[in-house]
Amino acid sequence: MRRLLVIPILLIGALLALVAGTAAGNNDFVCDELVNGGTFDNVTVAKGGCGLYGTPVNGDIKNEGVLGLLLTTIVAGNVKSNGTIVLLEAGATVEGNINSDIRIVYVGNSTVGGNLNVVGGSYLTVTQSTVGGNIKATGMSSFGVSRSQIGGNIQLTKSTTRSDGSASLNSNRVEGNINLSHNILGETWGVGLFENSVGGNVKCTKNSPEFQMYGGNQIEGKINGCVPFAP
Repeated sequence: MRRLLVIPILLIGALLALVAGTAAGNNDFVCDELVNGGTFDNVTVAKGGCGLYGTPVNGDIKNEGVLGLLLTTIVAGNVKSNGTIVLLEAGATVEGNINSDIRIVYVGNSTVGGNLNVVGGSYLTVTQSTVGGNIKATGMSSFGVSRSQIGGNIQLTKSTTRSDGSASLNSNRVEGNINLSHNILGETWGVGLFENSVGGNVKCTKNSPEFQMYGGNQIEGKINGCVPFAP
């Protein structure tokens, strides 16, 4: 997971290089800069990129831009991304769902109240965060969930991870089930389940190679198809 953490750090630096502005008033806002403060009803991220720092959003965020960065920002609605990147960091909160169909989604030290759905992305990383609903990922190049609380299920399907990627679940509490199916893992590093606590079942189906179960996992339901680690 350490390699993936480099991505948001570099992108945060790029966003902070934008000209920072201070917004005021309750309205719909098209964002094309780093905004510090203010309150908006709904936000559309312009193609030039946007960052929100400590900026409450009463409604939804629609990301059509190059970057979408939320730092200590509370979004009462949903985040819908057709853009390149969605980053949540430093205590950001999305009370609804995050739906993304492209590139990179990173959730670090933050909260998603609803579901996290990513289709056809390059990277999905969730670390030290809380997701109240389900995590559903399809078509990933790299996937990692670590040290997080998941209120629903985790599903990873039809993904082909890159040689420098990952496909791992590490030190999480998952209240529901884990379903890993039809993934091509290749010669990736960090593939498998490590020290997770799962309230439901864990199912591995038609992955190549199959996911391995390492030590420290506590599964309250059934384990089906996953391979016990054999050193």
